[in-house]
Amino acid sequence: MDQGFEKAWGAYPADRRRNKVICRQQFERAIKDGTTAEEFVSAVRAYAIETEGYTRSKVCFSDNWFRGERWRRYVEEDREAQIGAVELEENHFRQLAGWVREQHGLCRTISRSQARELLSRGLVTEQELRRAEVTW
Repeated sequence: MDQGFEKAWGAYPADRRRNKVICRQQFERAIKDGTTAEEFVSAVRAYAIETEGYTRSKVCFSDNWFRGERWRRYVEEDREAQIGAVELEENHFRQLAGWVREQHGLCRTISRSQARELLSRGLVTEQELRRAEVTW
């Protein structure tokens, strides 16, 4: 856990770091509540990038940022983006499976790895791939 906190602490803009003990306590609390160290560090990095170049009056000191759980917005946005990416991938493979079943002309654009993925997900059978002339 110390390594994760040190990464988060190091990612926070140096001129805005304050009260490392409080920040460590808040980090540990976030981890206990289910946020991973990677998610937390990513949130700190996103905040640092977002506020780069801001004057000190427009940014938050680390102890306030950690204590106020301002990192939570970044974690939630990242989680939502990951869910969205999974849904897009699932939709893509369902579309490819539809092409295979219909023996659509675009089947020739399906790569071997995509065909293997269709099989492993159970979206098509080997027989359907053969009929559509898709190589796997």
